[in-house]
Amino acid sequence: MSASHNKIVRPEEHESDNEVKTPQGLPSSRTLSQPQHQRSRVQRQPVEVDGQQGDDARKQAVVVVDPMSTGAVLAYEFMKRMPCIRVLSRDFPPAIANCVLPGLKLDWAADIRHNGDIRETVEALHSTGYHIVSSVAGCETGVEFNDELAQLLDVPHNDPQFSLCRRNKYEMVERIRECGIRAMRQLKASEWSQVEAFLRQQEGSGIPFFPAVIKPVQSSGTDGVYLCASRDELQRRFHELVGHENMLGEVNEAVVVQEYLRGREYVVDTVTHNGHHKVVALWCYDKRPANGVHFVYFGLKLISADEEPAQVLINYTKSVLDALHISEGPGHCEVILTDNGPVMVEVGARPHGGEGAWLPIPNRCLGYNMCSVMVDAVMDEQAWNDIPDVPLLTTHFGAELCFVSFTEGRIKAIRHLPEVTSMKSYLSHTLWNDLSVGSALSRTVDLMSVPGSVMFVSEGKEQLDRDMKRFHQLNEEGFFEVEEAESDEGKSSADPQTQDEACDYDRRNSTGQGEKPHLATPAVSAQPGSVTVSTPSGPAAASNQSSIYFL
Repeated sequence: MSASHNKIVRPEEHESDNEVKTPQGLPSSRTLSQPQHQRSRVQRQPVEVDGQQGDDARKQAVVVVDPMSTGAVLAYEFMKRMPCIRVLSRDFPPAIANCVLPGLKLDWAADIRHNGDIRETVEALHSTGYHIVSSVAGCETGVEFNDELAQLLDVPHNDPQFSLCRRNKYEMVERIRECGIRAMRQLKASEWSQVEAFLRQQEGSGIPFFPAVIKPVQSSGTDGVYLCASRDELQRRFHELVGHENMLGEVNEAVVVQEYLRGREYVVDTVTHNGHHKVVALWCYDKRPANGVHFVYFGLKLISADEEPAQVLINYTKSVLDALHISEGPGHCEVILTDNGPVMVEVGARPHGGEGAWLPIPNRCLGYNMCSVMVDAVMDEQAWNDIPDVPLLTTHFGAELCFVSFTEGRIKAIRHLPEVTSMKSYLSHTLWNDLSVGSALSRTVDLMSVPGSVMFVSEGKEQLDRDMKRFHQLNEEGFFEVEEAESDEGKSSADPQTQDEACDYDRRNSTGQGEKPHLATPAVSAQPGSVTVSTPSGPAAASNQSSIYFL
């Protein structure tokens, strides 16, 4: 399509093409890490493009598709060393588009919204004047689109032929089964009659199927995930999900019905470069029944590769990554260790979610994190080679624990925080949506309704375990005292003093003093039937009222 069909504004040059300014007092992630991984960064040299070199040459840039949640932190890490371009794969509700860790400053080299024709999007990227060296999916919605975009940009990418099985929760299970990897029993259905036929088949096999899990084919976190004890309950949840919109703004055309796997659940964080998988973190999930639902997140704890059952999880995950043809980029694999061995729940071919609030934990305990390793894979081959293939905890141990609300109403008081912040292993905490006295609080039933979380890091396992045990006791006692919600919806839920005391990105990642980073999300104006590129002259404030903790 000709350029006349596009509304494209060419970007102004940055003050420095070799450096993106970081907020005062916010060092790189390794500044806070263990000594074995601290080193000087290699200065980026002028790149030669199309026979040109020096100041007239196009400068390198990286693309992050749908940089929300932890993807926004990934973009920020790239910005420290290279211009970064945001590409939105579609229109998003503000609650998702602004899903950015509080205090994060994002200054885009260019801002592009895809409007249906991917070749127009590629043309728009080329028109920015930058030489694109990498394109990475920032969150779940960008996985399939990024595969195709990166291929057309001729940068390292995952094979688009297998994109569906990297996004669709049913297809990924069937794919690993085809490859001879242990997988769960399941069915994809858009009609209830299909579920009935499947249940009759399972009954005929003589193997009990209930309780069973039902969830959308494509969503994220625990959105729409239910454990059903009976056929009647399964049917009710089926009709609640099919044909209705999920939290990503997509209509659930079908659901997956799966066997319930009994065992402890883990998540294996990976970064893959040129087909080489590195496990950059291992976590043990703590999910418990609460408030009438079965899958409430109480936290996750970092484990070491030399602990049981780490090696079993690592070997299984690498086989899954190979089966799904993940050859480039960040990923995370959720695995349940059953009596028969590890079984995949699902894979995300993008950064582990949670808005990146957990990143200070591997920073302190390992000396690196998923985002910093991905940047090294793109920009610094020697730094990438120096990262261990598996994560070993030697001196520091950490966990993220979630506040869980067992009540609902308008908050009258927040209790126990002074005790939590005085714990020896306390690192930082976040209350989402500026939660404070006067805010409306709901019961915690999924990740959307988690009020916040606390990061713990300790030099000893025993201290960490003591603090974790005490935190869970306080959770049971209740952090939130509420009164019946008032009908006045206009009442402010913000308490300036409480907001000022909340931990922002700078204080999570830095022990130094300095101004709080400015949160900026440049505006994008959409033109129907065209690609829109905008490059704001300066940072623009954006609201960060999202509680999309799981993208």
